[in-house]
Amino acid sequence: SEVLHQVNEERMSFWWILKRMYYGGVSRSKRGGKPKTFTKKRNIYDRILFPILICPYIAGFIKGKFLKLKC
Repeated sequence: SEVLHQVNEERMSFWWILKRMYYGGVSRSKRGGKPKTFTKKRNIYDRILFPILICPYIAGFIKGKFLKLKC
């Protein structure tokens, strides 16, 4: 069986991915709990991109904690 996925052009940009990482951090901090991944396997691309992608996630996580404190 073959599945055709249509992805908006906007979602193919690096900036969109960074934005999703940011809001992922906000969401995780509001829900609480430990961040976890779907898989434990890491490849070379994961290791290269991790330092870049973790920055917006941490910024979002911190903002989410501040928003949670205000409520």
